[in-house]
Parts: sequence; structure tokens; C-alpha cells
Amino acid sequence: MSGFIKPVGWSERLARRKADDERLLQEYARGEGAGRNLRPLRDWVHHVRQDIGANGVITKVELKPDGETVAWFYVEPEPEEQPAPEPETRLPNVPVVTSIDVPEMPSRSETPTRSETRQATAARARSLPTEAQSW
Repeated sequence: MSGFIKPVGWSERLARRKADDERLLQEYARGEGAGRNLRPLRDWVHHVRQDIGANGVITKVELKPDGETVAWFYVEPEPEEQPAPEPETRLPNVPVVTSIDVPEMPSRSETPTRSETRQATAARARSLPTEAQSW
């Protein structure tokens, strides 16, 4: 075991790349490579694919008249390595409270004192019939 951990979707990406490689070889065989032995080019593309992996994209292949095989490619970054999109710097439209209407507090003369509240409560209690009285 090599210890290499394959990222999620790696095998699907590799299968897709290999299919793209085959399509590229078929296009070359129908065009510039018509009637030529493409086995060396196919072997070279396989070798390049092993080197660049699933993130490599082979864009062009060529078998030169002297027998040299050529493949052009680039490597895409890993999906996890792609930079995250920049956060939007503009703040969303959120209503902002600039003032709060607070009702005025009653003056001290308008509020009953503690002893007045107790006296009113005691008077009400005397005037209400108790359960024992209603029997």
C-alpha cells in the first residue's frame, strides 16, 4: 500500500480523463495521423496520464514524422485547493434602529407609595368574602 489517499471523486475524474484521451487519439487518427501506426502515441499518452493524474488535461497529441511523440497538457488544481470565493464586502440591507420611543415615567407624586399599596390590598382583602363565609 502506497499510503496515497485518493480524494473524493478521483476515480470518476480519472475515468473521464481517460475517455477524453481516447477521444483525442481518435480525432488525431481521423486527421493528421490517418494511416499511421498510432501505438507509440497511445503508449505515450498512457505514460503522460500516469504522470499527471486525474487533474491533468491533455489538450493535443502529435506523432512527428521522425517518430517523436508529443502531448500538450495542463494540470487543474484539486477541487479543495481552489480558492474560496471572496466574501461580499457590501453589507446586506438590514434595518437599523436609530432611536427608541420610551414612554415618560410617571412622576413620583402619581405613583402610589408602598404603604398605600399595602393598605389598599388589606382593605380589599377585608371586603372580599372568604370561603368559610360563603358556606
